[in-house]
Amino acid sequence: MSLPVAYQKYMAYLVACNTLDEMVGNGTWTTKRPTRTELIEVFVSKSFFHSHYRRHFAKVADYPEMVAWLEGEPGSVDVDVWGVRKANYTFVDLRDWLENGGTLELDVEDEELGKRKVPKRGKGKGKEKEKDLEKGKGKETKREHKKKESSKRAK
Repeated sequence: MSLPVAYQKYMAYLVACNTLDEMVGNGTWTTKRPTRTELIEVFVSKSFFHSHYRRHFAKVADYPEMVAWLEGEPGSVDVDVWGVRKANYTFVDLRDWLENGGTLELDVEDEELGKRKVPKRGKGKGKEKEKDLEKGKGKETKREHKKKESSKRAK
């Protein structure tokens, strides 16, 4: 699915939420009110919505040129918005674009290294454990299991 189509689904979800709130408020919604999760799942899975749609599209509002591109406005050119031309743009591209301040274009230093600025992922618990072991915390101890006296007698 393309980013513009995903963005249309995200915007439709927001409109549905607002419309539902209005209908409940003025009394025109007469049946059981659907949950936000039920509304989300009309458009996309709950987990994908939270991991991709909500995470990235909420930030896009700060970039009017990206909003115009996602909405398919005439005159919105890929290379002008993204900084590079690609056949297809993905959520990974959008994430990188947002993290790089609104461009996928590499900095001069990055081009020389042939690398893209990509932040480290993960929770960093591995490094935390290493530091704790260095400080003497959480030392591993080997436990020896002793057989019960009764099991020795049975043999």
